[in-house]
Amino acid sequence: MAPRAFWFVVNEETWREHAKVGIAAINDPHFHPQRQSLAQRQSAIAEVAGIRPGDLMFFYVMGTMKILGIYEATTRSYFDTAPLFPGAAHIKAAYPFRVAFKQIASYPSPIKIDDIWAARDQGLIWTVQQSRGDAVGVHACIGLTRPDVHVMKRILAERNIFEVLPDPPPPLPTSLDPLPIDVTAYGGKLRYENALKALLLEDLADGYHKDVLGNYDDFLVNVPTSARMETDVLMLRYNNQDIIWFQVVELKASEFTQHELTRLIEYEEWFIRVPAQGNRRSVYPIALAYDFDEQVRLWVKRREEYGVKPIRLVAYSLSNSATRHLDLREVAP
Repeated sequence: MAPRAFWFVVNEETWREHAKVGIAAINDPHFHPQRQSLAQRQSAIAEVAGIRPGDLMFFYVMGTMKILGIYEATTRSYFDTAPLFPGAAHIKAAYPFRVAFKQIASYPSPIKIDDIWAARDQGLIWTVQQSRGDAVGVHACIGLTRPDVHVMKRILAERNIFEVLPDPPPPLPTSLDPLPIDVTAYGGKLRYENALKALLLEDLADGYHKDVLGNYDDFLVNVPTSARMETDVLMLRYNNQDIIWFQVVELKASEFTQHELTRLIEYEEWFIRVPAQGNRRSVYPIALAYDFDEQVRLWVKRREEYGVKPIRLVAYSLSNSATRHLDLREVAP
């Protein structure tokens, strides 16, 4: 799979520590346990799940209003509660979801956040939303599409006559424990929806499930649509810098109901209207869950009878929690 791309949100204090050792880290909401913190922890894990060596990384440094790049992941995402280095003041046990990186291109004049908003207003970028990375419940890492990266590289080229030599790469971390995805299941159903999301992203990053989900080139998590609603997973197929198709995946760890189906259809319509610019042929909806209730099956079947593009129903199982790989199969409505 070609390199994917990510945007990390940091502040000036945390960026100095990230940059010193070449390790990005996001916070663990369960570091201070609260009623929903275990579920929020799985959500944070899903933000970085699926990052692999070679993926591109950009850093939005809050306070400076600048986006720094271009960096490249040198490890897969991993778990580590040790301080980033002896004496680290900020990135310690509360920031355990990490990925190492190196700089591959350095520009004296970085991207400004206003450049991104201008590109978004022009319809050139639609995945980036205003976000803050140092608060629980707000995304600290988001995915970027190939067209997004193309726009950002062009902005850097326009702002800089010269590139400068990047800093030498730091040594790789010695401990790369896997992300603590919670694979607890009851009757085969995973306890947390975001654990299902993280497992799926890990599988997609390793090229699994193309027999069921198609020949995808990229995938993003928590893609913003409208009214502050986000898709669970968006899968993409490219032709160079152009997106050929969008596959919108709505997840449910237990039974998929009419509520999730309504949301999936709203996402489908938004992608047809905005990124696909009215091209219905290029947008495919998928419901992925442990099971599907009778109302969902009946509605999907009637939609097919009316000649509308079908909503595919895909059931998951976790046959071996030790391997942490999902089994997926398409089911009839």
